[in-house]
Amino acid sequence: MSTQQTTSSFDFSTDLSIQACIEKAEYPHRDPEILEELYVERELTTWECAERLGCSQQTVRRWLDKHDIETRRSGSERVERAAYNHDSGGHPKWDVRSEGETKTVYVHQLTAIMDGADPAEVFDNGTHTHHKNEHPFDNRSENIEVVSQSDHRSAHNSADTERQYDDELGCFVINIARDE
Repeated sequence: MSTQQTTSSFDFSTDLSIQACIEKAEYPHRDPEILEELYVERELTTWECAERLGCSQQTVRRWLDKHDIETRRSGSERVERAAYNHDSGGHPKWDVRSEGETKTVYVHQLTAIMDGADPAEVFDNGTHTHHKNEHPFDNRSENIEVVSQSDHRSAHNSADTERQYDDELGCFVINIARDE
């Protein structure tokens, strides 16, 4: 099929699924009916279309333009996704964009919850999730503990904080006593 022969004969009202149509097309990202179905009818973003069609987001945009399919403004696209990142201190985190705001969830918080910590306590402003060995990327269960904010700050800011060797972790750690 040449680039001029991009018109498809797919009938989306039949039992043939959109995925089958995509797999059947030689260049599904060039097909105006597939693009129309995904982008206009199903209201997928250009990123979601690209993922389904096995091409880049820019390729989807280019073919939408070539077929005069009206596009939504970038800011108006329904993009609710999580992005894996690190903060300035090296802590791995997920930034989740939803309803116009970004919320951050740290991997060490998820580890604490996975180990049975109460999510309400983990995400409470009065508590912190502490890395015992002070390595922000070491999110093993045995290295994470939920502690009060004040205990956490004082342990990290005190010159005489006692560090003890932990055989299980294989390094020196700061053990913080919890406020009861």
